[in-house]
Amino acid sequence: MSGALPTATAIRLLRRQVTFSPRTTSFGTRSSRVSAQQPSASFNTASLKWNRVAGTRGVVRLSSTLSAVVSFNSYSSSCASSSSTFSGHRTHLQLQIQRKQSRAFATTVMASSTHDARVVTYNVLSSSLCKPEYFAHCDPNDLHPPNRLSKLLAKLEPEMAKGAVIGLQEVSQKWAGQLHVFFAKRGYHMICSLYGRPFNGYMGIALAVPLVKYDVSKVDISRCSDTKKLPREPEPGLLQKVINYPINLYRKVSGERGPQSDWQLANGRFNTIMYASLKCKESGAEFGVANYHMPCMFRNPKVMTIHSQLAAMYAQEQSGNIPVILMGDFNLKPGDGGYDLITTGTLASDHEAAPVPPAGQEWSTSLKYPMRSAYKVANGAEPDFTNFAQIKDDPQFIDTLDYIFISPKIEVAEVLQLPHRSEVKGPFPAPDEPSDHILLAATLRV
Repeated sequence: MSGALPTATAIRLLRRQVTFSPRTTSFGTRSSRVSAQQPSASFNTASLKWNRVAGTRGVVRLSSTLSAVVSFNSYSSSCASSSSTFSGHRTHLQLQIQRKQSRAFATTVMASSTHDARVVTYNVLSSSLCKPEYFAHCDPNDLHPPNRLSKLLAKLEPEMAKGAVIGLQEVSQKWAGQLHVFFAKRGYHMICSLYGRPFNGYMGIALAVPLVKYDVSKVDISRCSDTKKLPREPEPGLLQKVINYPINLYRKVSGERGPQSDWQLANGRFNTIMYASLKCKESGAEFGVANYHMPCMFRNPKVMTIHSQLAAMYAQEQSGNIPVILMGDFNLKPGDGGYDLITTGTLASDHEAAPVPPAGQEWSTSLKYPMRSAYKVANGAEPDFTNFAQIKDDPQFIDTLDYIFISPKIEVAEVLQLPHRSEVKGPFPAPDEPSDHILLAATLRV
């Protein structure tokens, strides 16, 4: 070959963009060509751009653009000069690329990591509900609120050392402030909602999150009965109103309450439920946590089923597409209608605990998806018991009422092993158990 080439010659270089997907560890490439012309007799530009582009969760996009223009007057001179110049720049660029890729890969790996979240649920027994005349079979020293609180906090300390997210039930107004201080001194943020009455110390629920470990991106507190519009009984006709008038007048004077439907009873409960979306600062993993204390209405299982459905629907809707944990004291035994609804996602209309909507109205007793109990996943069965109490001269009650429910994609790494009833001396509170409930904890891979 011989002869001179044009003064300006464009060299087209491939622009290559690589997108890493941490969920699948797969990657795709896409290419486009860019060109430039510069009437100069030297290597003109060499640029490298790296960008982190916001996209779907945990996706890091790296793009590099290299453009160069080499001008020469003859083919032979261009081969000698541009080859040498480009080779030097290429070596320099390769070193830059390797350094950038190392940092970018570390970022990608960090964003793709799963996260082991430690969660705790604990009904602490309100300071107003542990009177000696109520827990007549317990040592009064084990019922003294200051003694109990110090023991409760001692039980929380080891879990806080693990960075656990902690859900509490039966938090009294008297204890709420002390718990705020306790958590704040240890780098926790406490969310609290009190809804009770004077006799139970205006008790409510609380959620405590370690801020050194998580960013809190969303918090919601709602009265559970308000989260969905429940069916309402139809208004009575004129004749029925006439018949009911003297009865209603008597009830008003005497203070006697008339019969209420399951829906009215469910709607009348003021129990609040709370939710928080959390993002791990180290891994970037996101998940939701909901905390609830179910109304204690053992004599009306249909009301319990309604609230079970409301609580699960609330947790699933608040969390959207991220994994979610629903934990608390549900006052449900394994096999109860509410338990079956949460763990199977539905409840047959002919089940004895299935609520019946008023005439002409519809209500589907079903969920978006079923949730699993972390303890049952880990151990193949629910705990032998989580509550051991005896009120006055009633028979002892010992059974499982507390749960950590998880959405389908969450894995259970481990759970805190709980005692069998044969291993404890009850009823509670006792010297080693400051509440009538025991603490549950699980490490969950989200």
